[in-house]
Amino acid sequence: MLPKLRILNLSDKATYQKELSRMGIYEEEVQTSLLDREILYIKAKQLNSKSLQLLKLELEKCCCTCLFNKEGSRPLDASIYALLIGSKDNLEKVVKELLMHPNELLDIARALEFFLETLNNQANLKLNCRGKILDLSKRTHIMGIINCTPDSFYSGSRIYESQKAVEFGVQMVQDGADILDIGGESTRPASKPVTLDEELRRVMPVIEGLIKAVHVPLSIDTYKSTVAKHAFELGVNILNDISALNFDSELGKIAAKFDVPVILMHIKGKPKDMQRNPSYFNLMDEISEYFEKRIDYASECGIKKENIVVDPGIGFGKSIHDNYEILNRLSELQSLGCPILVGPSRKSFIGKVLNLPPEESLEGTIAASTIAILNGANILRVHDVREMVRATKIADRLAGKIQNGALK
Repeated sequence: MLPKLRILNLSDKATYQKELSRMGIYEEEVQTSLLDREILYIKAKQLNSKSLQLLKLELEKCCCTCLFNKEGSRPLDASIYALLIGSKDNLEKVVKELLMHPNELLDIARALEFFLETLNNQANLKLNCRGKILDLSKRTHIMGIINCTPDSFYSGSRIYESQKAVEFGVQMVQDGADILDIGGESTRPASKPVTLDEELRRVMPVIEGLIKAVHVPLSIDTYKSTVAKHAFELGVNILNDISALNFDSELGKIAAKFDVPVILMHIKGKPKDMQRNPSYFNLMDEISEYFEKRIDYASECGIKKENIVVDPGIGFGKSIHDNYEILNRLSELQSLGCPILVGPSRKSFIGKVLNLPPEESLEGTIAASTIAILNGANILRVHDVREMVRATKIADRLAGKIQNGALK
């Protein structure tokens, strides 16, 4: 089994020391390279303990650093961890050196080589939505939310009449939406599921109307295979599943059959109970490992890796602190090699800090979304398309993305 590698976003001394402590690595001084944005911090797990000293030596030859947990300082899971620190160019040199030690270091060489290729491919991400291509490399894309529900957490998004929902979607496209996400069941905290018949009744007329009225890809927000199947038969292009194919065993097969992109979201529990004191030992580790398993499962269902998008599930089984940590360390999910979708729009982790209801949380949403873009988000799921399109153009420039041609 190849070692598991994950990028770490260690942007400050406290985060750096906390992460090393979790790995059982104890260093008196924070690495001086911590403030250098060109330096990568790579967490390695499932290593061969016999090769650690040799690995450290080879990294140091290429001006990189290797920190690892000693025999007496391993965490509760007794795993052997290492933190590899260096620039991308120097780490690529390390790979060449490691490949010269096929017995001791071949596994870590192959894992590091694949890992660096995955990071390089982040600059070329595209999504084929049943023939409609979204080039995610040039700018952040906006997914507009259409809630065909009477009870969504934000009153401004509740559209219960089909024709009004279609008109709302048309306006979103005119305002710049790249995708429309249609849902017929509220998944706010403590919400109860609706019946299959009711969900179909809510969303099918809206899908039928939007298929005729707009040219952008449509997404169905559901965890029910029957709803998804009907939506795809009408021409819907994307599946957005809060359960990451967990709640309905047939859903993955349906998505594979229609060859649609699938948004896998992280959730802890179910909507009715997910906010009952959610807790994590290592938030980003647990989210990453969850996605690794769900991506493997999606592959077993026949879903192509290039069709998978990951969503860390802001507000779905997360504390207020967890949501802000996710935004701050979002770039760590780039290790998965999939586009990243984030949905912070008007959620309570913003409102509780501002002491404002969802109806007054637009500015906070813009701030949170900007941080998400700077940390690697490719798609934002939002209620306020016009405002977020404008904000995203500025954030994309700050992130160095290409907006309608080269930056000038």
